[in-house]
Amino acid sequence: MLRNTMISLVILATMVSAVSAGVRTYSLESLEGDYAAVVGASTRAVAVDVSDEAGVVTDVSIHLVGDYRHGVLEDDSGETAAWTADLVVFLKSGDRDTWAVARPVPGGFDLNLPFVDLAGSPAASRGFPTEDPVTVSAALLASSDDGRTIVTYPAMTLSLVALELHTQVGATPSSWSRLKTLYR
Repeated sequence: MLRNTMISLVILATMVSAVSAGVRTYSLESLEGDYAAVVGASTRAVAVDVSDEAGVVTDVSIHLVGDYRHGVLEDDSGETAAWTADLVVFLKSGDRDTWAVARPVPGGFDLNLPFVDLAGSPAASRGFPTEDPVTVSAALLASSDDGRTIVTYPAMTLSLVALELHTQVGATPSSWSRLKTLYR
């Protein structure tokens, strides 16, 4: 008797508190391709409809796969130096702006970066609106050239860009009488 009661309580607790978690991925093919850190030359944007998202968004991130190449600067004496750049990905949702910054080392990379706001808080920390489309934009931004001669600009090729929404969906509530009928 006690054993059956304990088993029933465990099953009931599991059914009442069950939460399903998942990741919804939105491919952003229009952000894929070649980027160069030339002012205004490599900024792209795309609107994404996330209104079909079910559940509460708990985290928002960007998945980036590609290849990065430093640029080269030359000073007056002929010395060359590597010139770096950051890929900045902006996410506008409702009236909130968040971003993710990638500073890869030269060569191939596979990164998953969270979006954060000005205070460094995760994009979903104050709720994430899914009623309206969100806008995702990307730009490769170089550090200062410090007056040196530009030999080559920093460059990047993105072969995969995907917006990832991590969600939690609560279990469907059940009445006590419905649960009792399961055990008859």
